[in-house]
Amino acid sequence: MVRAMRTRLGWFLVIVTVLATVTTSVVLVLRAASSAGSQPISNQSANFGRVPSYSLVNQFSRPVTSTQFMGKVQVVSFLFPYCTSYCPLITRNLVLLERRLAMMELADKVQFVSFNLDPVGAGPAQMRAYLAQYGADPSDPQWQFLTGTPAQIYHAVRIGFHVYYAKTSLSAENAEIAREKAAGAYSPQPDEPNALASSARVSYDIVHNDYIEVVDPTGKIVALFDSGSTVTQSQLMRAIDAALTRSARPRN
Repeated sequence: MVRAMRTRLGWFLVIVTVLATVTTSVVLVLRAASSAGSQPISNQSANFGRVPSYSLVNQFSRPVTSTQFMGKVQVVSFLFPYCTSYCPLITRNLVLLERRLAMMELADKVQFVSFNLDPVGAGPAQMRAYLAQYGADPSDPQWQFLTGTPAQIYHAVRIGFHVYYAKTSLSAENAEIAREKAAGAYSPQPDEPNALASSARVSYDIVHNDYIEVVDPTGKIVALFDSGSTVTQSQLMRAIDAALTRSARPRN
């Protein structure tokens, strides 16, 4: 059984081979950062940079480039197709947002872009199955699930969007959970059904930030939510509205 993905960087950084003293400091800082919940850790004046340049393929193996989405607001997420914890919650949240945008006749102004954090273990077929089982339409052009080589994904996700992710064995993950329980520091994570994961029975997990980032039509990252599983529809809509308003302002 695939254990729940853990987005709290505190525990999974411990399993990375680093000096103990450095690890302790990083863990404390990242646990504090994760306590912000669904509040955005940016605002419209923050400088989170711009969308990175990339050339990847989508859930139908069709080529996609970063320039294709210019002129639209992008809602960007980072997903592990075999996740049994936060990713399903994030995906359902985004499905509801997409439906809300359609009801408001804003669907053509917003592009959903997800990045596959397991480019070696999950390809386009698995990505399509993942989207479908949580209520998204894999054939919907407004939702692009992107993958590529490990180096391409690293460049886009880690370097471009500043999202941490790492592959870890379930045995190492379970050992760390046991240590946390023994220390009284364990926080249970959601356990969400994932038929794809049940079928694949992979022996690893991809731990990562469960961010949702909002990009304005010019390609600037204008909002970042550090808990994509709990961010509210209202918070997301405010960020989208602000990005649309920003792009509509006349430039001097």
